[in-house]
Amino acid sequence: MLFILLVYYCYIFLFNFCFCFGTEYVTNNTASMEYTVPSTLTLGKHTLVVIYEGSDNYNTSTKEATLTLSKTATTTTLRTWTVTDEKIILNVQTRAYNKTINTGNITAYIDNKQVATSQVTNNTANITLPDNITTDTTYNLRLVYSGSNLLNSSSYESTHFIFNRKKYHGTCISIP
Repeated sequence: MLFILLVYYCYIFLFNFCFCFGTEYVTNNTASMEYTVPSTLTLGKHTLVVIYEGSDNYNTSTKEATLTLSKTATTTTLRTWTVTDEKIILNVQTRAYNKTINTGNITAYIDNKQVATSQVTNNTANITLPDNITTDTTYNLRLVYSGSNLLNSSSYESTHFIFNRKKYHGTCISIP
């Protein structure tokens, strides 16, 4: 995709296939503008072209720069768990840029075996573990966020993890 940033008679225009994104004055030989990359822009390399049209005192000049868009890193965490009717329910959250993610799936692995998957809704995934996973037992726990076309996958991992029985909510305990 080609972007053109046009400096014309002390104004800057940012074009994306001839669509103007903004205007800025040139002051002290410098022109700056903020540009929010649209969410529809695909990953990869894009060319940004800056054109100064010149004036009576200055010649026209052009400069190209490469804008590279890549997937955003994510962080997956186990927030809490509950034990209801002898079932362990995990509450898992994934974040990117300190904001919660509301798409994708989170898969739970116990002792390196996939045991459950849940879709992220309302910024969390509630994963019900199978009956053979019990409280007060030590497990290797891994929670994996699937990622998306714009977000990298991520995981939460803890060896020697114990789901302590609590009346309302559990707290994360990891024994080294």
